[in-house]
Amino acid sequence: MTVTLPPAAAILPSCDDPETISGVTAAVDDALAGSPYGVIIAADASPTPATRAVFENTPTRARKVALTCRQAGRDSQILEALPLAPHLAPVLIIDTTTTTPEPELYRALVRAVEHGGTAVADHPHPHDEDLVTDLLVRPLIAGATGLDVPTPLSGDLALAPTDAAVVPTVVGRQDSELADAVKGFGIDPVLLLQTATGERLLEAGATASVGSVADSYDCQAFRTGSRKDRVAPAEVV
Repeated sequence: MTVTLPPAAAILPSCDDPETISGVTAAVDDALAGSPYGVIIAADASPTPATRAVFENTPTRARKVALTCRQAGRDSQILEALPLAPHLAPVLIIDTTTTTPEPELYRALVRAVEHGGTAVADHPHPHDEDLVTDLLVRPLIAGATGLDVPTPLSGDLALAPTDAAVVPTVVGRQDSELADAVKGFGIDPVLLLQTATGERLLEAGATASVGSVADSYDCQAFRTGSRKDRVAPAEVV
């Protein structure tokens, strides 16, 4: 049975990834196969044209856009690419360095934000990354936002249309020091805390789980809502 997804966009913030970009692109294209008007945007900041060339030569059913970014930095690249996403489309943001891309995971992320919010894939990490994530970043974000974010958002995630649409505006309102931080990896709390309605994202307590032949994948889902249907809002410190 063919699964129909809403019109969706995928942003691939690549930087010198010629060995992996083709596999990631093909997997994303597979994931978007049920999405009408799907588009894959390579937001590339590589020092050479190799990554872009591989992306352009990878056959896809979805429309492709090869964007040469003005500034290297994952979040800067994402911010440049967001305006190119179709209006009212969920946006996938996909790690371009992975050697084992999984279309079913990407589909699960899109499905997890059908009703709003943000979904983050909870990937296992190498031991050294686990230490940084679990001992430092994860508790810091939890303390500041009240959200248990499974990983800093340098992996795979999806944004609902309203959340994707508001991010550039929110970033533009920050003071210069914070705006500069957001252009590195500091966009994490912006993506998690800001929505088109101005409300904070709260943990919904829901998990989207999709099984495959080899494994199963969990996407930690977040959503927005009114005060009457959710727990008390997380306070930012």
